[in-house]
Amino acid sequence: MSDERLLTISTFARAVGIPGSALRFYAAEGVLVPAEVDSFTGYRYYAPSQIEAGVLVARMRAAGVAVPLMRDFLDASAPEATRIIDRMIAAHSAQSHRRGLELAALRESILEAERTPQAARATLPGTVLASAIDQVAAATSAASDDVSGLVWALQDGRLELIATDRYWLAYRELRPRESDGAARVMTTPEAAAAAASACAQRAEIVLEIVESRLRLLDAYGTVMAETRSVERSVPDLSLLISTQPPTRTIAGFASLALNDFLQGPSADDHVLIDAHRREIVGNDEHRLQGWVSTASRESGALRIQMQSALLASAVSICQGPEILLGLVDESTPVRVQSPLQDAMTCLVMPMRP
Repeated sequence: MSDERLLTISTFARAVGIPGSALRFYAAEGVLVPAEVDSFTGYRYYAPSQIEAGVLVARMRAAGVAVPLMRDFLDASAPEATRIIDRMIAAHSAQSHRRGLELAALRESILEAERTPQAARATLPGTVLASAIDQVAAATSAASDDVSGLVWALQDGRLELIATDRYWLAYRELRPRESDGAARVMTTPEAAAAAASACAQRAEIVLEIVESRLRLLDAYGTVMAETRSVERSVPDLSLLISTQPPTRTIAGFASLALNDFLQGPSADDHVLIDAHRREIVGNDEHRLQGWVSTASRESGALRIQMQSALLASAVSICQGPEILLGLVDESTPVRVQSPLQDAMTCLVMPMRP
């Protein structure tokens, strides 16, 4: 290997089709270790003889092969590698079969919902509901017409309020004093604002969803607000929350300091969340220090670029002295929460690396 002309990480990345960030992760996991690392600069270099292994890793990455199996595959003889692939194919087939059954059941539940008109009812404090509506509706302020609106979902004894503009999403869960049934509607931002105004000073509000109509009544049965659902299919946005992968790292920052940083000149149009350095880096290398709770050994390599305005919008509606950023990887939405209000969650899409 000493006679080979070594390749920089960017050259090697282009040769094998793996991003440099992924190569650093694989090196930390012992899958593709650089032939040489400069002890002074930290620059990584790969040997041309590693290209074949790199291409294999790229193909396994595209096939969704787990890192431990990548290691086993690269270390295995041809017969052993074949057996590993056979086991993966069998596991994939079983998983596909289970997924097919789940999708068939989901299809049947949708058909059943269409056959039976949905109706639901819940009783909540009016002031709490008004505050939650205003809090969540902030996510739809810049939404295009095809996604603009507030989703109201009653199910499993809880009311979920959700809004999104595709780039960030706000989710608030309320626990009604009484609830019955399951239903979902989507109202326009204007109708949501009118509903918030109607119940802002009410001790108790009864919320009803009957087919595609939402009604808010006071304790005496007087209708305070009424609106129909938007004339398009109502998405189950709560799935975007429940199907998020486990958080790898939680980064914490003081709420006021983070708001000032994101909305000030230091942030410019984007910022970089650097989990390893426990900080957010803005324009001209301005930095805001926080803390990081690492959940797995590769988490320290996380560097996620965010659009400043989107992250600021989410942070601004999370109440409390501290903001928690749940990090997974460079392409998964960042989960924004406050430890004082765990029923409120925002998801913010990162910028492409």
